[in-house]
Parts: sequence; C-alpha cells; structure tokens
Amino acid sequence: MKGKKITTNNYFETIEDIGFENLPLVLKQSHMVIMTKMDNGRDWSKYKSDADLKRMVNLAFRKLDEFMAQKEKGV
Repeated sequence: MKGKKITTNNYFETIEDIGFENLPLVLKQSHMVIMTKMDNGRDWSKYKSDADLKRMVNLAFRKLDEFMAQKEKGV
C-alpha cells in the first residue's frame, strides 16, 4: 500500500485490502455513497460529469490516503 495514490482505478481494490470493517465511520459513509453513485464501481461516468460529486469522491480518496499513511506509521 505504501506510496499508492488512490484513484478510480484502484479504489475498490484498496478498500478490499484494508477491509471495510476497518475504516473509520466517515470513510465507511463515503464508501457507501461511492457504491451507490458509481453503481458498485461499474460506472464512474457520474464522477466524470458531476463536479460536486467529483470533489466529494476526491476528498474521500485523500482521506483514505491519510488513513493508510497513519496506519503505516502505527498511529
């Protein structure tokens, strides 16, 4: 996981590696929104066409990056 930036291409793989149950509540909630809006990861067209949704998803990606970095540091 180290140094791996979260993108639409690796988001679901990253969640699987971490384990949904290990995510903080806010990341779990963000994941549920992403699952709903992106048809369980099959259709990212809304991400590409909806600026507000894209900002939310990008924020979730950044927070997931931060969460993983903290876990690597043992925080």
